[in-house]
Amino acid sequence: MDLEPSTAINFIWIGMCALLVLLMQAGFLCLESGLTRTKNNINVALKNLSDLGVSILILWGFSYGFIFGDSMFGIFGTSQFFPSFASDEGEAICFFVYQALFCGTAVTILSGATAERMQFRSYIFFAIIISGLIYPVCAHASWNGAGWLAKMGFVDFAGGTVVHSVGGWVSLAVLLLIGPRLGIYEGGKYRHVNGSNLPTAMLGILILWFGWFGFNGGSFFELNKNVPGVLLVTMFGGAGGVVGSLAFEAFRNDRINVMNVMTGCIAGLVAITAGAHAISPMFAILVGATGAIVANFSAVLLRRLRIDDAVEAIPAHLCAGIWGTLAVGIFGDLSILGTGLSRINQIGVQGLGILYTGLVAFGLSFAIGKTINRFRSLRVSEEDEKVGLNISEHNAATDFHDLFITMQDHSQLKDLNSRIPEEPFTEAGMVANLYNRVLNALEAAVNHTHTVVNTAMDGIVTISKDDLTIQSINPAAVAILEQPTEAIVGGEISSFFRIGNETSQGENRDQLRRIIPSVDSNGTCLAVWGKRKNGQSFPLELTLAEAVDTNEAFYVGVFRDMTERYQAELRLMQEKEKADRANKAKSEFLANMSHELRTPLNAIIGYSEILEMEVEEEEELKTMCDDLKTINNAGHHLLSIINDVLDISKIEAGKMDVLIEPCEVGNSLIAVCDTIQPKVAERNNKLVRRFDIDDLGSISTDETKLKQILLNLMSNSAKFTKGGYIELAAAKFFDQPTDCEWVHIRVSDTGIGMTQDQLGKVFEAFTQASAGTTKEYGGTGLGLTICQAYAKMLGGEITVQSEPGVGTALNVYLPVNGPGENIDYDKIRAGALQHRMDDVPVRKVVALIDDDVDTTALYGRYLEKAGYECIIINQGTRAIMELKTKTPDLIILDLVMPGADGHAVLSQVRTHPRLLSTPVVVLSAEAEKFHGRLDQVQDVVKKPISPEELVLKTEQWLNATDDLALSN
Repeated sequence: MDLEPSTAINFIWIGMCALLVLLMQAGFLCLESGLTRTKNNINVALKNLSDLGVSILILWGFSYGFIFGDSMFGIFGTSQFFPSFASDEGEAICFFVYQALFCGTAVTILSGATAERMQFRSYIFFAIIISGLIYPVCAHASWNGAGWLAKMGFVDFAGGTVVHSVGGWVSLAVLLLIGPRLGIYEGGKYRHVNGSNLPTAMLGILILWFGWFGFNGGSFFELNKNVPGVLLVTMFGGAGGVVGSLAFEAFRNDRINVMNVMTGCIAGLVAITAGAHAISPMFAILVGATGAIVANFSAVLLRRLRIDDAVEAIPAHLCAGIWGTLAVGIFGDLSILGTGLSRINQIGVQGLGILYTGLVAFGLSFAIGKTINRFRSLRVSEEDEKVGLNISEHNAATDFHDLFITMQDHSQLKDLNSRIPEEPFTEAGMVANLYNRVLNALEAAVNHTHTVVNTAMDGIVTISKDDLTIQSINPAAVAILEQPTEAIVGGEISSFFRIGNETSQGENRDQLRRIIPSVDSNGTCLAVWGKRKNGQSFPLELTLAEAVDTNEAFYVGVFRDMTERYQAELRLMQEKEKADRANKAKSEFLANMSHELRTPLNAIIGYSEILEMEVEEEEELKTMCDDLKTINNAGHHLLSIINDVLDISKIEAGKMDVLIEPCEVGNSLIAVCDTIQPKVAERNNKLVRRFDIDDLGSISTDETKLKQILLNLMSNSAKFTKGGYIELAAAKFFDQPTDCEWVHIRVSDTGIGMTQDQLGKVFEAFTQASAGTTKEYGGTGLGLTICQAYAKMLGGEITVQSEPGVGTALNVYLPVNGPGENIDYDKIRAGALQHRMDDVPVRKVVALIDDDVDTTALYGRYLEKAGYECIIINQGTRAIMELKTKTPDLIILDLVMPGADGHAVLSQVRTHPRLLSTPVVVLSAEAEKFHGRLDQVQDVVKKPISPEELVLKTEQWLNATDDLALSN
């Protein structure tokens, strides 16, 4: 019978669309096999092929009737089972072919979601359940005109819910039953698994997009005027899915995730499927883009819920299908839908259809799967999953699988001499070639290691972790223990190594079993005793470390014979004892000799001083005074040497005691300055103070030893400096490396300085900088040695910096809280203590000369409070004597005084070489009477003057003097 042209065109169109839907099966195969690992891709491809054949026959036998047969209660059909289509039923045949391929699409969604872990037989069973029960029940309610959802106005044009959501609901149920793949959530975090071929997966996306034109375009079952619009909307939906996923990725991540873009494209196509005939092209883009975003968010949610969807089928098909079905009511043209419902009612019916489909698809599949899983696992075994479903399910090997099997055998045999056959011109052959080259390098490295171990001079043993038996031994170990290899290997370590030479075998075994398990990979060094075959014991140094070979842990022991070193150390200890005894005897001898010498020396000094006083009274004997002074000076010098020798002897003998108690540092420093001032002045030097008494406060130390240290250091500075400056500075600071508060006292000078060679031996006993220094300046070379010893006894240290011709700075560091165990002295000796005292002000000296005791006391108090050191002199006759030793920075002089007045004092000041440039300010009630002397003073101030004004004037005069000095 000839066909009408329109009918023939419709047949051709439906046939083409059916072929496009069939082509989608190829797209699913490429997508799913590309996103799964190589060891499983054959299995997932075979599932795609098999479910198509199963679903077609099931649909023909039962499902077609369940969907399109006479409706019972609007739930399932009861006729048209096993239809035998006549040759003249072309329209029915085309409809059947088209529907059969739709059913196959719903089934194949499950294969991707459950890939890499679901048994093939279980999957085929579910393919039968989906195509024979779940899909037809859902399709009947929606697509059969008598179905209860269809009667209510539910619209699902091309199967966004009936096809895609059904496949997604079943996939979700099965995934909850079989769980995630091994290692996907290792450590509690999701670990992405790379597919075997992403370009193939993306080719699958393009094939699906191409096939979707038949999926949606053929759903009119005729070629009419509305078909082009459906094709355009389908294209826009896919494009919107791609763009939506790209926007989603750009918002969330710095890099675009390939998987999310592919999922977004499929989601956009799924979302537009339910309403492709009734949604405008503009809204199609929005629906597709929103579907992609919904799918990508759903994928993130599934991963957080530990639901492992291998190809993100649930987000793309279920979640996007739900959105697309709701979008029919939101964006669909109600006149095209033709349900007669308002938009709100249409949305409600669409939601009801989604709910019904979910209850049927998820509920039935979960219940059936749960029942089957009790008797037969839906999932492959852990071993089969590790091997891969290609082999475990189908014994389908690839070149790479053969390569991996050979490599596995290779690792088990541990034979480095064998090599893997190289198949030329294949990727597997290239990998085999590289692997063989690695084996060559590994074999060379192992041989090198064996050579090193076998030729090592130290003994090397490996020890099992379980029972502490010796597993292997090198030739050096055999030679050291003097026992054959077979007698050592397999024996317990306690039989050959002892913790103590006198311990019993049982005690030794117990000690080793306590010590060895605590050894880690960093190693532990033990002093042990070895045992030779003849029973002789000898000292050994044994280093044990934990090692791991693949999964087996063991210990490595390296030991060497320490007999010679042990004997040498024994001899050294004996020699040290002799040296200690000799040193002690020397110290005792020096102490005794010093005591014997001090008694007659004290008598010589005392009697020489008495004779000197008596000779001064006799005119005819005055010529002997110089001789007696020489005797007295020589006696004092010799007594000083003897005292130093006695102190060194006490320190070396450990008999020098310290008394730690609170000490006001500032007061001690002032006392030292007062004591040392005359000696500083002897060589025309100026003493500068740089410390604040209030800031220094109190520390815990031995005040006597502290003063001895500072007197000695300042005496040295005064001795080696001429016409310069001696500065005493002090400050407190907290040192972070030592976690301790310190007081820093610095004695610096502008003297001759020292070279780097001289600095290296400055603290050595009986050592001077040079022979010339000793001859010119004298001394025994014990002073700094004693000072350093005292400083260490007080918990501190002395450091020195010097430069020839520039001067020397000696830094005394003492802990504020006294010596203690909490101080890291290694860091102190390493030079950790560093402190700058540039911010500590110089205390300038003001000499106040006035016979008015009350006035000078008041002025002095204000000057001291302002930060100046004040020298108060109430007699003109004593002024020059004191000024010669204390060298002030400013002299404030009253003109009218009994005895020697201000004029007499000024004359002596201006003729003394050290006071010649010292600024002088004259105070007088009759300042106008000061005639002809204005060029010798800086200012003349009329009395009375208030203390506050005097302080301001003092600051101005000293600043002016400093500016003049800088300009000069």
